[in-house]
Amino acid sequence: MPYYTQAQIDNIGAVIGDRVSKATNPTKLATAIDALPDRNLITDSERAKLSSLEGTKFLGTFLTVSAIPTVGAVAGSYADVDAGVGSDAERYIYDVNANKFVKSVSQIAGETAASIKTKYESNANTNAFTDSHKTKLDNITEATDITSFTAALDGALA
Repeated sequence: MPYYTQAQIDNIGAVIGDRVSKATNPTKLATAIDALPDRNLITDSERAKLSSLEGTKFLGTFLTVSAIPTVGAVAGSYADVDAGVGSDAERYIYDVNANKFVKSVSQIAGETAASIKTKYESNANTNAFTDSHKTKLDNITEATDITSFTAALDGALA
């Protein structure tokens, strides 16, 4: 195995770095990618359109209203405030005229156990499986002797 001096290693590194730099030239890469089928680069106008989509206006969930950042908030920006266990989440929407977040009068879409139960039981052929039903099922024991059953069946079939 050959041994290289530090000067030789530095020289090899410089050659490799130069080749990588030339191979990864942004213009050259863009041209190569554009030549691939269905691999065109995104244009500036497409990028601007994507960044204006609704998903970018959600700022996150915060513990308090005052924690929601107003810097960079625009019309349509919104955030949720959830103080933790025992408190319901609330949606706040940025009011550009007042330069602050205001509580939304609409409800945050969400389900509770009661609303799910009501919706489920409103469907045809659905019934609640209650604790008393479970208790009844738990108390059923498996038969160990089927003699009386077979005798009754034989009598019914005779």
